This record gives sequence, C-alpha cells and structure tokens, in this order.
Amino acid sequence: MAAQPMTASQFIEDIASRLDGEYSKADVRKVLGAVAEELQGALADGYKVNIAGVGRFEPRAKAGRKKGDLIRNPFDPDAPPKKVTADEPTKVVVKAFPAAALKNGMPGPKTKKGQELASTLLSKK
Repeated sequence: MAAQPMTASQFIEDIASRLDGEYSKADVRKVLGAVAEELQGALADGYKVNIAGVGRFEPRAKAGRKKGDLIRNPFDPDAPPKKVTADEPTKVVVKAFPAAALKNGMPGPKTKKGQELASTLLSKK
C-alpha cells in the first residue's frame, strides 16, 4: 500500500491551523500558489532553488533517444525490444532533493511509529 494521499485543501487547512488563525486558508493558498509559481519560473530560467528545511530543486537535461536505439518494455520483460523510429529531442526535467531536516524528521526503523509506518507502506491493499 502506498502512502495515504493528502489533498491540497487538507494541507492548507493544516498549515492555517498551525499558524493559530493568524492567516486565513485563502492567505495560505495564495502564498503556496506564489511559491509554486516562483519555483517554476526560477527552474525554467535555469536556476537551482534551495528552500531551507524543504529541499533543493534543480533543472536537468535528459538526453533524447536516437533513431535505432533499442528500447524494452519494463513491464513485460519477455517482449522483444523495439527500435526507436525517429530521434527524440533532449528534455528538461526537474530533480528534487529533500532537505536533511525533512529526511531526519521521519520516524526511525527501530521505533514503534517507524515500524508501523513501514509495515503500512509495505502491506498490499
């Protein structure tokens, strides 16, 4: 079973309640929207963005496949490989690296909470 999804509304409500009503949900939604827009713009301009306590985001170039390259279906290993029929352009992708504080905030594998989380994530639905 994968991690439980959290909607944007739930996330915004949690942030607004953590701020003791100092900011409304609408204010929090505007700030998160502005952060997302600025992040997207900075990445599109080629900047690496580091948000303390959250992580580092950076644009990376991913080389396109060339005509004649063999590709395979990872979901069907028995299927014969296919050839790329035309050159594919280089893509720009975003790589995200979580901050140490974010990673260290996860429960340890020896704690009860960590074991419960791990077993929940590994169990099949």
